[in-house]
Amino acid sequence: MAFPRFTENTVRNLLLRELEKRGVKAATEVTYRTPVGLMKPDALLQDGGSYVVETKLGAEAKLFDAMTTLYDYTKHAQVVGGFAILLPGELRRPVPIEWLERLALAPDQRYVATAIFKDKRTSQRFTGSLSELADWVSRHVLRPPEYVEPDTSLAIRVLNDAVDYITLSTLQMGEEELEDIFGGKTVFENILQYEAGRYPLEEMRRAATYLLINQILFYHVLSSRDPIVFPEIREDFLKKPGDLAIYFKRVLEVDYTSTFGFDVASRLPPGAVEVVVRIVKAVKALAPEKIKYDLLGKVFHDLIPFETRKAVAAFYTNNEAAELLAQLSIDGSDAKVMDLACGSGTLLVAAYHRKRELLEESGGYFGLEEHRRFLEEDLTGIDIMPFAAHLAVVHLSLQSPVYETEKVRVAVWDSTELEPGQTIPAIHKELREAYKRPPLDAFLKGKPSFEEEAYVKKGAVTAEGVGGEAIGLEEADVVIMNPPFTRQERLPKEYKNALDDRLKNYKDKLHGQLGLYGYFIFLADSFLKQGGRLALVLPATVLRISSTQGVRDLLVNNYEFEHIITTYQRAAFSEGAQFREILLVARKTSNITEQPCMITFLKTLPKDAVAARELAGRMKALKNKLEVGEIYDSINLSVRNIRQQELRANLKNIFKFIACEDLRLPEIWNKVQERAKETFADFSESLLKLGAKIEEGARARSHLLRAPIGSMYILFSKSRASKRVDRWVLKNVTRRVLTAENLIDKRTLNIPLKSLQYGLRRLSGINSIDLSNKLDYVLVKEFPRIEDFFLTEKIDHILSDLPKWREYLNRRFSKMAVAFRFDMSAKGTTLFAWYSAIPMIGCGVVWNITGLRDDDAKILTLWFNSTINALQIFLNRVETRGAWMQFHKYVMEDLLVPDPSRLSKHQREVILQTFEDVKDLEFPSFLDQLEYGHPARKEIDEAILKILGFEEDEIKKLLDYLYPALHREILRLKELMAG
Repeated sequence: MAFPRFTENTVRNLLLRELEKRGVKAATEVTYRTPVGLMKPDALLQDGGSYVVETKLGAEAKLFDAMTTLYDYTKHAQVVGGFAILLPGELRRPVPIEWLERLALAPDQRYVATAIFKDKRTSQRFTGSLSELADWVSRHVLRPPEYVEPDTSLAIRVLNDAVDYITLSTLQMGEEELEDIFGGKTVFENILQYEAGRYPLEEMRRAATYLLINQILFYHVLSSRDPIVFPEIREDFLKKPGDLAIYFKRVLEVDYTSTFGFDVASRLPPGAVEVVVRIVKAVKALAPEKIKYDLLGKVFHDLIPFETRKAVAAFYTNNEAAELLAQLSIDGSDAKVMDLACGSGTLLVAAYHRKRELLEESGGYFGLEEHRRFLEEDLTGIDIMPFAAHLAVVHLSLQSPVYETEKVRVAVWDSTELEPGQTIPAIHKELREAYKRPPLDAFLKGKPSFEEEAYVKKGAVTAEGVGGEAIGLEEADVVIMNPPFTRQERLPKEYKNALDDRLKNYKDKLHGQLGLYGYFIFLADSFLKQGGRLALVLPATVLRISSTQGVRDLLVNNYEFEHIITTYQRAAFSEGAQFREILLVARKTSNITEQPCMITFLKTLPKDAVAARELAGRMKALKNKLEVGEIYDSINLSVRNIRQQELRANLKNIFKFIACEDLRLPEIWNKVQERAKETFADFSESLLKLGAKIEEGARARSHLLRAPIGSMYILFSKSRASKRVDRWVLKNVTRRVLTAENLIDKRTLNIPLKSLQYGLRRLSGINSIDLSNKLDYVLVKEFPRIEDFFLTEKIDHILSDLPKWREYLNRRFSKMAVAFRFDMSAKGTTLFAWYSAIPMIGCGVVWNITGLRDDDAKILTLWFNSTINALQIFLNRVETRGAWMQFHKYVMEDLLVPDPSRLSKHQREVILQTFEDVKDLEFPSFLDQLEYGHPARKEIDEAILKILGFEEDEIKKLLDYLYPALHREILRLKELMAG
């Protein structure tokens, strides 16, 4: 028997019946005669006003379609608003007649409605059961609320649908046109690292589409505010997309060139006009002028997807981080604030909020003059990317679009070329070449001289109609910035040379491997007044790596650090961040006091701007309340105050203060350090006494070896073979000859031992401390049938490379190896250092400690494997990604070790006996050792702490806290990597 199907009329009638139960009058036979033809809504609701209803049964239609349909009704019919209702697609399923109503009224059926209104209510979105939907609709019809909370997610979804509609029309935009829009060839090749012919054209076209949508949306807001100056866009009169320029020209006469200076509309084909008309309708239906301006700013901020902005270098700083920085750094409503890499303007907007808040808190009035002063005098933003400047101006202007401004202090420029006292063209008087040969090119060879004709007004307006105002650059009270993190190796050599020349006043602090953000810190210093504040988003490595030593030197000797803030949440402060970041607030002064610096770990991020402001207030109160060294710990944050002199004393490694979220762990290390001060020495100092050196492990070097390095090895066992290049494994060895077996064809080859040396191919599978009987072999000399050892390599190359290879390895023989780079959270990471009674050559991820005597190598190997040293490693690491540890030579040299030459006979005996007890044991992962208190780990740690002067009860208490605490820290970093 065939069951009946629902129809739209069936379900619509059920909805109308539910509405009538609630007092809503409904009619279904309604026709409107309009200029665009007959319009027949599915229903008309009446009581507190008339509302049209459109229903659809089945798969969800695009919101964009629903909004444009509702707009046509509200424009041409005498109605207060309209509802577009999507009926659940499940109702299409045939069911017995007696089930029909029960299925439609089931509480778990989801009905989706979109509504627009002609009164003060903003567009709304609703999802719920039929009964809930009837309640929602009836409230709007019978008792229309004066205000409803804006639904920013609805606006974003509708506008994203609009982008989908129009993107097809941008296919005619070629590479050159897109270059012109987004900054030119030099920006794409030097800053974004795209090669010609490899541009992300699809994302660039979508970005161009978002520009057009932004222009329409922003113009509509301006038009709603002042329809005489900015006439409403008459979508019925648009004959081609380029006709929008007639409207945009009005805005260009005032300002906003970074918003309307991108002529995307005229690049669209004439046939795209229908889509453009529908976008205008959808924007009008959204009625963005009804949305509070801070929320409208959020729409602009959240609208453009990350991948689209990434393609044109328009990254965002987290809103809440921006608010936190502004709250902590700005303490006057008259503060002059500058962002030299303003991006989308998030930090400048946060500064605007903070200045307004301070003005109103002091009893001041915020109005037209104050808004103008903020945008025309107080807030300055500069960015090399025109698209980013576009977003910044929109973002700032939307804070109070009811107030007109004649000038917004945002410029498209390479700010590294600038200095206080200069003037640069205002945003509405940009360089003609700004989109074809942007500032990176223009200023590469010094300061160019531009004639007046080099400047143009975007669009059809002449320079005479602009007035020619420029932005004068002065020292700022606050430089707030999230500088570009471009790594030094990605910067063109010519540009790095230009940077060195521009910042020559800091030449004694520049480093050849300094990333771009370091240059921006020096630039910020040059623009900051005495007594002013830096408020920066920076990679956490700025506190540790050697290339930023000059940056740290500048800061600790010329600034009073006020806040260092971090978190273990990935991308906490910057969008797309790969590594952990900090927020730094510091005051420039020639008289550094001992006012404490507060170290803050945010365990949870503030959920919005209000929460960020509350958090800042709490942090200020704690900073004034806590004694130096005192730790405050709550569910949301951990805090500790430190002295300025501690920062100066730890210039090489300020990172140690934020290395652990558990602020008690650094205290444990400090306690060990203090107790062992007579025993400890810097590793470099101890090695010097012992006649030893740190040498890198064996790595492939093209000038040494033209064969893959792996092809030179014979592995100790098959279990060590994990790469395609692994070909030979040890089968047998006598006093003079080694027999190797080929892993591919099982053939054997006899090799004289004099042609081989002991080596360590890789760390995987190495889980015991003593490697003396587990070493691999590495080929160093020619032998008969050597051509049979290599399968594909050119034998003549290998024979000619062997002498250089042998000389390279001879400097690296050692009895001790220490891991150079490892993941502390990995299952395969069991130990950090290894000993061999036979001198061997460690692999490329270890440091070979050459020249050590046997017992000294054993003592130092045991120390490097202790949990106390693991804590030191954690505090001194160069953080890479997640739980990866990296130890450059300068880091190794500064580590503290029990100096074997300072140990008493008894201390040496304790360590050496412990070494013999544990040397051949197989260790599980380091994380498991900590979690389960592995007996061998305890034995090592107890012996180390004993010779450092700790009593048994102290040792137990210390290890009981250290193991789980360090375990938690490593897991946090592991989670950071996973995030």
